Amino acid sequence: MKVLIFNENPLEKLGEAYFSVYSWIRFPRFLSSQFESTTLWSPLRVVHHPRDLSPGRWQVELGNLRIAPLDPYDSFSGYYQLLPKRYLAWRRQANRLVASHDLVIVRVPSPMLPLLSRVALRSGKPLVLIVAGDIEKQSCRVVGSHGLRHAWYLLLAKHFVAGERRSARRASLVYAYSAELAERHGGTDGRVRLMRTPLLEMSEIQEREDTCLGGQIRLLRVCWLQQSKGLECLLLAFRELLGEGLDVHLQIAGREKVPGYQSELEGLAGKLGIGSRVRFSGWVPFDEMGRVYSASDIQVISSFAEGTPRCIVEGAARGVPLVSTCAGGSGTLLKDRWNALVVPPERPEALARAVREIIIGGPLRRHLIRGGYELARESTMERLGMKFVEEIKGVVGDIRN
Repeated sequence: MKVLIFNENPLEKLGEAYFSVYSWIRFPRFLSSQFESTTLWSPLRVVHHPRDLSPGRWQVELGNLRIAPLDPYDSFSGYYQLLPKRYLAWRRQANRLVASHDLVIVRVPSPMLPLLSRVALRSGKPLVLIVAGDIEKQSCRVVGSHGLRHAWYLLLAKHFVAGERRSARRASLVYAYSAELAERHGGTDGRVRLMRTPLLEMSEIQEREDTCLGGQIRLLRVCWLQQSKGLECLLLAFRELLGEGLDVHLQIAGREKVPGYQSELEGLAGKLGIGSRVRFSGWVPFDEMGRVYSASDIQVISSFAEGTPRCIVEGAARGVPLVSTCAGGSGTLLKDRWNALVVPPERPEALARAVREIIIGGPLRRHLIRGGYELARESTMERLGMKFVEEIKGVVGDIRN
């Protein structure tokens, strides 16, 4: 069986080595160990000196995964800038790739979805969608704009969502990162299923019994720096915790998507009088993140719009108790007071109250850590990944029969 995967997250190449800022490539790499042939069609930027590599990148060992390079772009606007000159070449490449594979997997939102959907339908090849996010609620352009500009970006987002729905109706399987996204595509009716892409292996789970045992309490937020992540709310909650005399420190590990946004957050932290206790560490390479989780006492997810954050499982696998809003797939995946304390979005007092409860409540904290390990084990390549493999094998088998 030959599988073609399209993913917009750009890769970089230096000599014969490949690099990525994103961890999602671990999933195609895993699939390449399960099938006769697996090809990742992805934007690829070739660089000629290490200084030209993106900050926060990590070197990817591809294994059996084959890379089909696409012109480099890293956003919808970048795609449309290239589209007039490159569309015919992209269509020819899509035709060749789809024709030589048995199944097509596309991670969305993606402006390439309409092209790939049409080519797969015309070729009679099954299409599988992994719906990882909601462009209406998570796009920086939509969330961060106002007035007529906001109305225009929202209209464009709705146009993309309508196209996503059309493609999903033609798909053999649709995997959604949240119940809300699943409902958008018809609900979990057998063809539409809830799933969070597995990125960890069982061997990467690091056991520990407890946190919050030192004098300082280290809080961690891992995310892109963008408005939908609720970082202003997190800073307000953190000020409340400091005001209660708790010895807490906050690390925010991530990179801004809109230039200047980190400076705005740093300015807000200064105005709130908490700047000396908040550290913006930038994007930490994926292969170094295990150390960051292990050095943290509590992870906080403050988003008001989400798919399902990968940091849920990454933190759980290192024994970090979690406070999270119920936004997106977080509310679907997490069980309140079992593997996390779950609170409403945009409620800084609720975030602060939940963090405080974990700090002072040893039995609850250890219970959440144990529940997190159960979630992490069920979310590994060995379990969730193999379930995905068997399901897409069934799709190809049904069509061949």
